[in-house]
Amino acid sequence: MLKELGTVVDDLVIEQVIRTGTADIGEKYLTVIRKAAGDYTKEIFHKLREREYNPELMRLYVVGGGGCMIQNFGEYDKSRVTIVRDICATASGNFNGNTANKRL
Repeated sequence: MLKELGTVVDDLVIEQVIRTGTADIGEKYLTVIRKAAGDYTKEIFHKLREREYNPELMRLYVVGGGGCMIQNFGEYDKSRVTIVRDICATASGNFNGNTANKRL
């Protein structure tokens, strides 16, 4: 942000954009944050493909906090990617590979 617009945006504002896709800020700032988030998610999928991820041959499950960034800014086949929004799913053992379930 500093490089492109000569100013610094509070981390909480950036976090809000990452989580929700928007914030109550000027459009030029929002555009820069969204572009950076989109570039980052492209890099994530590039790294996955380098490690033989092929969405035509496998499903991708994203568990935890990074899911909101991928959901809001990623370019992917939504029918082949499942995003589990429960950030405690793996730690609590409530993720079974298909969805987060509550243990009895």
